[in-house]
Amino acid sequence: MKNLLLTALLFGLSFSAYAIEDKEMAERIAADVDLSAEQVEKVLESFKREVIATLKNDGEIRMNGMGKFFLQHTDGAERIDPRSGETIYIPAKNYLRFRAFATGNANFN
Repeated sequence: MKNLLLTALLFGLSFSAYAIEDKEMAERIAADVDLSAEQVEKVLESFKREVIATLKNDGEIRMNGMGKFFLQHTDGAERIDPRSGETIYIPAKNYLRFRAFATGNANFN
């Protein structure tokens, strides 16, 4: 039981340690530029809307020195449900993807 609780605690911490949300990102950017966190949040929201709208129409967005956003399409397919043995249909879907460039301005070392 003690190991289970420790594992759950570490698992929970591992997610929070590596991800930030919009509000924290806006605060970090606001500290770096001459804008309020609220203004930066609006810019981030607008950026997300523009990425989605552009991908729907044009296919991909390249950000110099960073990477590219693109849509990955999966076709619909029939599969067997392992629990019931029934044939089910998985509909076609587009997924938002980001691929970092191999060389760029970012230094992660």
